[in-house]
Amino acid sequence: MAFPHALARQQAIYIRGMAGKRPVVPFHADDLRQAARDRLSRSCWDYIDGGAGDERTASANLRAFRDTVIRPRMMRNNEYCDFSSTLFDTPLPFPMMLAPIGALDLIHPRADVMVAEACRNTGVPFVFSNQAGVPMEVCAAHMGEMPRWFQLYWSRSDELVLSFVRRAEESGCRGIMLTVDTTLLGWRSRDLARGHLPFLRGLGIAQYTSDNVFQHLLDTGMGKASGSAAKPPVNFSTLTNLLRQKRNYPGGLWKNLFSARPLEAVRHFVNTYSNPALSWDNVR
Repeated sequence: MAFPHALARQQAIYIRGMAGKRPVVPFHADDLRQAARDRLSRSCWDYIDGGAGDERTASANLRAFRDTVIRPRMMRNNEYCDFSSTLFDTPLPFPMMLAPIGALDLIHPRADVMVAEACRNTGVPFVFSNQAGVPMEVCAAHMGEMPRWFQLYWSRSDELVLSFVRRAEESGCRGIMLTVDTTLLGWRSRDLARGHLPFLRGLGIAQYTSDNVFQHLLDTGMGKASGSAAKPPVNFSTLTNLLRQKRNYPGGLWKNLFSARPLEAVRHFVNTYSNPALSWDNVR
């Protein structure tokens, strides 16, 4: 029988429908997107959904995907359809890998782990993001023997880059995806309009805060901005975001409540990140 898992899932849904039970998660892509938009905050949604500039490239990509069609072949024996393939010795049950998604902890603190578990269950390889909200070792532990890769942003610190690569190897990653198009932070109009960057709130920096080299840089002050750092005005929003930094730093809010380390970690992240324009001196 072709596609036994899909057929079994359909059967279970229709049988539950006999009892008046309907699926909670939408099946149509547009409905699923709208459901996510309804649940997320505006800042979170804009960061995930938004693109650079007027987002013309994102729109062009969507049109290109919509213009790509699959041509079915009828009257052939498709009882044993096999979509599997390999990429650099990485087995693919379907010619697809899950791309790295930064700052998934905007959605849920364990979102990276949830994705890792879904990849384990489906066999689809997961590319761990350099800007993840959960350390790569934790996600790897939830994937078992399922294949995974690691996305790498080249940092200002070669020592930190080497540490990331070694950790990726030890976590069972079979390949590295090197991101080369973000030497400058994208001009993300929606985020700029809201003055919102998740990293400054301690989100999406778990690969850094869990790294011994980064912690050493933090202890020694290397990578710290030179000169007087610009500071935002102190108000309720500033204090709220500082508390978020403390909550998102390893150990949680109560452990870090009277510690300056979460703030210093964000500062060091900003100044060891590959982007030369994103310096702490320029943060407002």
